[in-house]
Amino acid sequence: MYAIIDSGSKQFRVEPGTELGVERLQGEPGSKVTLTPVLVGGDGNVDTSGKVKVVATILGESKGNKVVAFKYRRRKDSSTTRGHRQVITNIRIDSIGDVKAEVAEMPKAKAKPAAKKAPAKKPAAKKTEAKAEVAEKTETKKTAAKKPAEKKPAAKAEVADKTEAKKPAAKKPAAKKAPAKKETETDSKSSE
Repeated sequence: MYAIIDSGSKQFRVEPGTELGVERLQGEPGSKVTLTPVLVGGDGNVDTSGKVKVVATILGESKGNKVVAFKYRRRKDSSTTRGHRQVITNIRIDSIGDVKAEVAEMPKAKAKPAAKKAPAKKPAAKKTEAKAEVAEKTETKKTAAKKPAEKKPAAKAEVADKTEAKKPAAKKPAAKKAPAKKETETDSKSSE
């Protein structure tokens, strides 16, 4: 059997044992809430009278996804960003009318089989071994930190060789000027 319930201006299709999040409902976690269905169906029958009650248990509250409202005003150099997260009440549908949720039908009951774990032997011994390993690691770090770094005497010689190799490049000779034009007879006559 299923029902379509209306909560927070939204409609949800639920069955006994269904867990869902609806907008905030008044009540403490663990308390029962009665919801009025819009439609009840199942086994070929559909009832829209609203006489059947849907009982749910409040599991807790959480926040939904962030909703961002961005406003932009063109040519005004103005924009506004605001956001909020809606508070959601998580509920579990216990019964629809006379039909109650079966415990075996719950989604949590369909968990994967647990892998076999190795038997724990002497947990105190493991802790002491772990502490000893940590102590050894810290000791090695301290001794490594105390040793001064070795100096490289050949480093200065290498630097001197590099400076000798890097001599400034020889200057190029200046470009030669084109020879001045010789005055021809026509040029000299025109200047007169």
